[in-house]
Amino acid sequence: MDLTRNLRFSAVEYARRLAVIKNSMAKQGIEVLCDGDPANMYYATGFDAMSFFTPQLMVIALDAPEPIIITRKMDTRAVRRTAYIGDDSIHGWPEIMCQHLTFNPMTYAAEVIRARGWDTRSIGIEMDAWMFTPRDCEVLRAHLPNARIRDARLLINWARTVKSAPEIAYMREAGKIQERIMRTAIDTARPGVRECDLAAEIYRAQLRGTEEFGGDYSAYHASIPTGDKAGNPHLSWTDQRLENDQSFTMELGAVRHRYHTPMARTVYLGRSVPQTLVDTSKHVIDGFEETISRIRPGMTCHEANEFWERYNRDFNLEKDSRIAYAIGCCYPPVWQEKTVSIRAGEPVILEENMTFHMILGIFHDNWGYSMSESIRIGADGVEVFANFPRELFVLN
Repeated sequence: MDLTRNLRFSAVEYARRLAVIKNSMAKQGIEVLCDGDPANMYYATGFDAMSFFTPQLMVIALDAPEPIIITRKMDTRAVRRTAYIGDDSIHGWPEIMCQHLTFNPMTYAAEVIRARGWDTRSIGIEMDAWMFTPRDCEVLRAHLPNARIRDARLLINWARTVKSAPEIAYMREAGKIQERIMRTAIDTARPGVRECDLAAEIYRAQLRGTEEFGGDYSAYHASIPTGDKAGNPHLSWTDQRLENDQSFTMELGAVRHRYHTPMARTVYLGRSVPQTLVDTSKHVIDGFEETISRIRPGMTCHEANEFWERYNRDFNLEKDSRIAYAIGCCYPPVWQEKTVSIRAGEPVILEENMTFHMILGIFHDNWGYSMSESIRIGADGVEVFANFPRELFVLN
């Protein structure tokens, strides 16, 4: 019996993506590309499963009509369910290799590559893939001794930077989900509420989505550092209770078919709001709006960052981190594409339909303020995916 396919994009869209990837491969002299990044596998084929805790590989050859997927045998059904590729392009390594002391599935992957006659070609290996370990790389190299192997240097990640209309549509839907997530978080946050209970309501809203479409799990946890921990932007939550006269930041992810639109806001519980926090909030929000009002395609990321820097010189908010990074379809551990950043010295030219998480976080030892939006570079300006108030939320 044929398995029902559950494709998120059309055949035309997948063909377009494959053509872009192969064009980049040809320009770099790569005849065969090996990539273990689940986001890149999803982007190129549609394969979508929580299977990347064991070794898996996508292989794209310039003269092959479609990518091949090499994964754990039990996960080949998931490939057939979610990817557009045919059965001849799906290979499952034996179960005995799963987390074995001596066996490694990349020996099987090398056999598949040799069987296709690709083992004497110029092979690019994506060495920045989160889930592709140094051991996997060593084994694959050792079993392809006749290949000319090089680092692919985020080839597919870079191909993903400019989004298509269907991708933008999913990110707009994720933006609608984000509005509900952040509203739920603001409405739940009160003195006496446990941080873990706040997180539970956030995740409930994240997965429920809207009446029209559901949400998905995020590539990164809900970040909710409270009180004197608010200057630590990557902390999650505890079982402590929220307190009066306490501030905290929330950086939350919304996801639609793996496409992310993160957002951050800051909350103060109580009436006696520190003036430093009030002033910082005003300057960050004004600086954000000034910056996005001026960004256009064709300028470099450095030039875009300069709008923020020129505004910030009057206030010296002491932000030494980048102000934005590329986002799109992602899997754990993060919702970043690992390519473009808007920051000083970045020479990459902004193009229409690049998408970013623009996060203006001001972090100090014992306090912090954060406000962020997910944005698209439009032909005539910046589109913000979610419509949610930009303010310091004072709850009393």
